[in-house]
Amino acid sequence: MKRLILGLGVFALLVPVTIQAGVTRQHAAGMVETGTGKVSPTPTPGCATMAQGCMSTTGTFKGKPLTGSYSAVFTAFWTGSKCAHAGGTLVLQGKGGNSLTLDEGGTVCKVSSGVVAYHFKGSYSITSGSGIYATAGTGTGKASFDLLRSGNKVRMSEVGGFSLADRPPI
Repeated sequence: MKRLILGLGVFALLVPVTIQAGVTRQHAAGMVETGTGKVSPTPTPGCATMAQGCMSTTGTFKGKPLTGSYSAVFTAFWTGSKCAHAGGTLVLQGKGGNSLTLDEGGTVCKVSSGVVAYHFKGSYSITSGSGIYATAGTGTGKASFDLLRSGNKVRMSEVGGFSLADRPPI
């Protein structure tokens, strides 16, 4: 009987630590988002395709810390070579008005064969948010997207840091 009481006492002490450790791990694991979408009309007149230096895309994504829909606008600064400096803004919109805005920058390259027409590889930095992320939510990490040859489809991925720390004021 004493062993049972002692065992239950130890269990009661460990459960809150385990639950707290699970919450901490969820935030420490960071951001892991993958999505698919389609190219949509760009807001920039005269710049409608990645070949012209612009891409706008909308679609859906899943992962952590959010799952929902996304919208993004990217600009490439072509100088006649196969690759160009590129950057843009990605908005991840989750449920209940919770969203994160990421600034992304890196290199986009034309791919000469296969299913991918353009490949972007770079980094992200969380710059703003709404809902529970209105003042909290920071992180940096790796970002990528592929613009596929058929159907103007896009695959995107963001993997890296995320925490609920307060963002510094702008």
